[in-house]
Amino acid sequence: MSESTEAPGPGADAGTARKAPTWLPWGLVVANLLLAVLAFHELLTFRPRSEEPLDTEGWFFEPSDTSPPVIAILVLWLMMRRWRRFSALPGRPGSYALTGLLLAAGAGVFWWALRVAAPELQALTLFLYLLAFANLLAGRPAMRIALVPAVVLFFAVPMPATLINQVVWTCQIWTANYAGVLLDLMGLDALVSGDQIVRADNVFAIIETCSGLRSVETLTLLAFLMADLFGRRGWHAALLVCIAPPLAFAINGFRVLGLILNPHSDIALIHNAQGIAMLLVGVLILYGIDGLLARWLRGPRRQKPSRDASLPAPQLLGRLAGIAGLLVATGWLGWATPAWQLGVPGPYPAATLIPAEFDGWKSQDTKVDWLFLGKAGFRQAVNRNYARSRERAGLFIGIGAPDLRYQSLLSPKTGLPGSGWTLEEESRRRIGDREVQVRVVRRGSKRLLVHHWYEGTGNLFGESLREAVGLAGSPFRRSSPHLVVRVDTPVGLGSGARRAADRRLVELAEALAAPILALREEPEAS
Repeated sequence: MSESTEAPGPGADAGTARKAPTWLPWGLVVANLLLAVLAFHELLTFRPRSEEPLDTEGWFFEPSDTSPPVIAILVLWLMMRRWRRFSALPGRPGSYALTGLLLAAGAGVFWWALRVAAPELQALTLFLYLLAFANLLAGRPAMRIALVPAVVLFFAVPMPATLINQVVWTCQIWTANYAGVLLDLMGLDALVSGDQIVRADNVFAIIETCSGLRSVETLTLLAFLMADLFGRRGWHAALLVCIAPPLAFAINGFRVLGLILNPHSDIALIHNAQGIAMLLVGVLILYGIDGLLARWLRGPRRQKPSRDASLPAPQLLGRLAGIAGLLVATGWLGWATPAWQLGVPGPYPAATLIPAEFDGWKSQDTKVDWLFLGKAGFRQAVNRNYARSRERAGLFIGIGAPDLRYQSLLSPKTGLPGSGWTLEEESRRRIGDREVQVRVVRRGSKRLLVHHWYEGTGNLFGESLREAVGLAGSPFRRSSPHLVVRVDTPVGLGSGARRAADRRLVELAEALAAPILALREEPEAS
């Protein structure tokens, strides 16, 4: 007489299946989640600028804030949605060599992130670990299933500060021009001047939180989630994700329009409520576009697994326990690995090294517009207006600092005297041993000739790469300060006025060459 039993998953032993407690697999899964939270707690509590209070505007619209706890919850949700597909796999482990390679790479990135005090890099460790664990449990098919949740982890990593400065300023200018077009279509008079929209009754400046960059990031992430939730594949999923960024930018323009026209938009509660409402409008429009794409593009649908969702097969218990051990080891590595102690920048004599008077020039210090500069960060800044007889000139020097990892002095804004200036012309010139950006800018009836250059920095790609890997927190950081310098002077129309203004700036730069060199020779850390 034979006994009828339900066949366990492939590779499982029926007798072992009857003996294994039903709670044990789930207990190991929950334990692994808790261990992951402990091991990666620095990532989960990471904020690029922790000294600033967390408010609604920063949470939803700050370009450099990535909300890692929200990303972690979304990744967990995506993995739970895939549980049925995971449990339907045969349960055969993948290549142990590949698993070991992914784990070793993840541990190496984790160690580096600890040493350079860059918690955001731990998201890359989680990405590698997630793929390694999937391969350990069920091979390449499991890695393919876990790929989308793993990729979403990159949304927890902020863009390098230098790259953000370039992108966010471009978005500010585009948003100002876009809002100006919308006002014109409504028959309302407005003048767009750089990042400002000038109307008869007010002047509205497009600051960084109004640039729309964070809205683009958020709606793109939601497009990923929407495609996954509704099982969109192929061209449908690709189009949905590609449509999200321009849609977010378009919606942000209407958000800015509402702020311009609303007399109470300076009240934080109203300001933030308008922004959140427009973001929800963007989600609804994206949902409608998804429905239209579903009608037009009937691609292959993912087949549901034939097996019902079940607990992991008993042969996986050892692997789950192994994952727990790896997470414990990662947590211990985080506890035992200190960051490099490289010294903290001490008092800096920038204001005294740059002479207040020389060659008949006398100066007056002016206030730095930090709201306009936004993510452009400095260890110290000198901002002065010089006068000699009827001649006028402005000077700005920003000194970089390695401890400002999430800010950068490489910013297009440092080449402008402030908010509301429009670029008339731009070129590059070699003046002495410097590569100088020469600009003519205008605001209202004022025109300025600007010479703008950097000292001791690389290009956009090089600086972004340094910031992305956290070199500023390592022994490979710069040994001397890096600077940004801007000199400007009023310029009239005509070639004669242009030549006179240009000579004035070259003379000013030559007179300040020695003090600027002294700034570069100051030690970076004390």
